Amino acid sequence: MSLYHQQFTPNQKWLLIGLTACAFLLRLHRLDVQSLWFDEAFSAFIGSSPPDAAIQSMLEEGLQHSPLYYLLLRPFATNGFSEFSLRFLSVAAGVLTIPLMAQMGRIAAKAQVGLLAAVLLTVNPFHIWYSQEARMYTLVIVSALGAMFFFSRNLRRPRWQNWLGLAIFTIIGLNTHYFAFFIPLIQFIFIVATLKQNYRLLRPWLATQLLAGLSILPWLIIILRWGKFYFGSAALQPPTGFDLLQTLWNFSLGYTVELTLYVGLMLALFLLLFVRGINAARRTGTGLLLILWGLTPPLLAFLMSFRLPMYVDRYISLALPAFLLLVVLGFYEWQPQKVGQRVLAGIILGAMLAGLWRVYYDTEVYNRADWRSLGAYLEENTGPGDVIALWKYQTLLSLFFYYQGSQPLKPVMIGPQVILPALPASAGAYKVWLVLDHPNNSTHQAGHCQDFSLPALRLPAAFQEWLSKNQNRLVEVKEFSCVRLQIYE
Repeated sequence: MSLYHQQFTPNQKWLLIGLTACAFLLRLHRLDVQSLWFDEAFSAFIGSSPPDAAIQSMLEEGLQHSPLYYLLLRPFATNGFSEFSLRFLSVAAGVLTIPLMAQMGRIAAKAQVGLLAAVLLTVNPFHIWYSQEARMYTLVIVSALGAMFFFSRNLRRPRWQNWLGLAIFTIIGLNTHYFAFFIPLIQFIFIVATLKQNYRLLRPWLATQLLAGLSILPWLIIILRWGKFYFGSAALQPPTGFDLLQTLWNFSLGYTVELTLYVGLMLALFLLLFVRGINAARRTGTGLLLILWGLTPPLLAFLMSFRLPMYVDRYISLALPAFLLLVVLGFYEWQPQKVGQRVLAGIILGAMLAGLWRVYYDTEVYNRADWRSLGAYLEENTGPGDVIALWKYQTLLSLFFYYQGSQPLKPVMIGPQVILPALPASAGAYKVWLVLDHPNNSTHQAGHCQDFSLPALRLPAAFQEWLSKNQNRLVEVKEFSCVRLQIYE
C-alpha cells in the first residue's frame, strides 16, 4: 500500500488548493463573534506586554507556557487589536495543516489517502474550534505534521534537507507547548522498534534532536534562574476510561456532551474505521509510526495523569492528524462496493459537518464567556461610588479588555487573600456588582464553561459566608454567557 513515489496529479493538486481555500474560509467564518475567554485574554496580555513583563507573567502562570507562540502573536496584539486579529495566527496555522496533512497521507500510503484525510481535517469540528482560538494548539499540530512528514521522508531517502526540515518543525513544537515533547518521543520509539532496518538513522536523528533541544536552552536558563517549577493544567482530577471515549468523540464529531443513540452509532463507526486503519497501517512502511503517533499521546497522557492530572484533549491535539489518517486507511481497507464506499464517505463527512454546524451556532455547547456584553453593561449602568467586585484575580484579566468605565475592578480573591466587598450602610447609597464566572470544564468540552453552581466554584468559606449573610441585599441577577452578575445594594 505504501507508494512513496506516487505524486499528486494536476487535478489532485487543484483539489488540494481548493481544500486549502475552503479551510481558510471555514476558519474565518464567525471568527470574532464570541469574546475572548480567560486563556485567550492571557494570550492577548502576554502578546501586548513589554518583554520583561511578558516573561514574568508566563513564569508565574506555569512552565507550560513556552515563548514561541507569544512571540509570533505580538504583531497581532498591538494597540487596537481585536478578537479577529488575535485569532488570525491560529487560523493561519490551521490552514497550513491542510496541505501538510495531504502530503503526510501521500507519503504514508497514497495520494488518495492524503486527499481524503485533508478533506476530513478541513471540516473537522475540533480542529476548526481551535483554529478560531487565540491559543497555540494549531501551531503544535503544524509542528507535529511537519516533523512527522520530514521524518517519514528520511525513512525512505535520508537527505540533509529532510533532517533540516525535521529540526525546524521540532523546534517549533518544543518552543510552543510542553506536550510537543511527544513528537521526538514517538520517533525515538519507532527507531528503537525498527532498529534493524533504521539503525543508520539513529545518529543523525539524535543530532537533529540535540539541535532542536539547544533552541529551548535560553528559555530553560530563564526558568532555572526563576527557581520555581510548576506545571499548570486544566484537568482537575485523574481520568477514567470514559475520557478516552470522549477524546474519540472530540476528534471525530466534535464534543456534544449528551451521548445519544446517534452519537453512539457514529462513534462506533469511527472507532471501527480507526481499528481497521491500525490493522491496515501494520502493512505499510510508515504504518507503525502512524499507530504510535495516534496512540502514544492519549495513552501516555492518560497514565501520567494519575500522578499529575493533565489529560486534556487540546493538549493531545497533536495526535489528531494520525487519528484521521488511520480512519482514512480504515475506510480504504474496508473496500465496499463503489456505491457503498460513497455512502460511507457521505456518512463520515455528514457527521463532521453536523458537528461543524454546532461549532458555529450551538452556543449551549460551544460557548466562551461573554465579557464583551458584560463590560458594555457595566459601563452603561454603574454609577459613581459603585464597586465592581470580581470573585477571582483571573477575572480581572478577562474583563480588562472589555470594560472601559470609570469604576475600578476589585478582585475578591488575590492568591490566598480574601478581600470581601463592603456593602453600603443604607440602600441606594451605592451598589456592589459582583461578577462570578461559571465553573470551568475544559477537559473535553470545547466551550469552557458549564451550568452555574456555587459549590462547583469552590469559594473560600469566608466568601460563602458573605454571600449567605447578604442574600437579602441581592436585588438583581443577570446572566451572560458563562458569567453571572449579582447586584447588591
